[in-house]
Amino acid sequence: MDDIFHFDTLLAGPPDQLLKAQEQERQRIAADLHDALGPLLTLIRLELGRASELVREDDLSDLAVVIGRAHGHVAQAFDELRRTVVNLRPAMLDDLGILPTLGWLVREFERCGSGLRIRTDFAVTEQAVPSHLKITIFRICQEALNNIVRHAQASHAALSLTLTDESLCLAIDDDGCGMPDNSHRGRGPAGGTSSIPQRATSSGGRCDITSGPGLGTRIHVCWPLAGIRP
Repeated sequence: MDDIFHFDTLLAGPPDQLLKAQEQERQRIAADLHDALGPLLTLIRLELGRASELVREDDLSDLAVVIGRAHGHVAQAFDELRRTVVNLRPAMLDDLGILPTLGWLVREFERCGSGLRIRTDFAVTEQAVPSHLKITIFRICQEALNNIVRHAQASHAALSLTLTDESLCLAIDDDGCGMPDNSHRGRGPAGGTSSIPQRATSSGGRCDITSGPGLGTRIHVCWPLAGIRP
C-alpha cells in the first residue's frame, strides 16, 4: 500500500494554479479557433473572391461550382465552431440538465475508438444538484475521462454521482496503469496535468485522488451540502 497516495486538495497548491489552468484553457481555445477556423475562413474568402471575378467577367459557367465549394467550407466552419462551443458549455446542460449531459459525454468517449467502456451510476435527481455546480461537475468529468483515454491505458472506467445526507459526491474510477509515485501530486490520472483539484476546492468541495502503479486511479470529489456555495 506504500505506492498508493492520497491527494487532498485542502493541502493542495495555491489557488493561482486554477487561474493558470484557466489561462491555459483560454490559450487552447484561441489556438483551436485559429487553427481550425482560420484556414476555412481563408478558403471561403478566396472562393467568394473567385465568384466575384466570374460575375464581373460575366462567366457564369463555373459560378455554381465555386459557390458550392464556399458553401461546403462554411458548413465545415460551423461544425468547428459548434465543437468549440460544446467544449465550453454544452447547450444540453441548460436544456436537459447534468445527468443527460454526463450520459452524452460518456457515450462520446466510448465512441472515440479507445475501447474504453464506462459504467455510470447516478443515484441523485436532477433537482438535487445545485445549478452552479453543474458546469463544475461536467468539467471535472470531461477532464478525468480525457486523461483516462490519453494516459491511463484503461479498458474500464466508472462514473458515479451520489447524494448522502451530508454531501454530494462524484467519483471517477479506472483500471489503468495508475500514477507512478508521489511526484505526481497535483496531476491528474496517469500523470495528466489536472485542474480537477482546484475546480473542486474553488466550488467548495474536497478532492481525494488515490492511485498507484498498476492499480488504476480513483478521483473522489465531495461537496458538503452545508458548505456548497454559488
